[in-house]
Amino acid sequence: MQFADCNEAEVVFADPQTEVVEILWMNDREVHLLLPDGEEAVWPIGSLVSQLEGVDRLQIQVVDGDVTIVAVPIKAITA
Repeated sequence: MQFADCNEAEVVFADPQTEVVEILWMNDREVHLLLPDGEEAVWPIGSLVSQLEGVDRLQIQVVDGDVTIVAVPIKAITA
């Protein structure tokens, strides 16, 4: 599994005011995002979860380098 050098992209922490244009790619630890100004930002996976409305957790599965991420809704956790 390859990890990006954090020096290649700006590290941006969870900020509700930050608009994300696109998820470029992600692995089991971080997500690389395209911001409106064209810059790439790197967030820890936990920061991505905090940006998703109605989601408390992400289920992450890595198989042969492919990452599958499923949002687990809050109501599914509390049921």
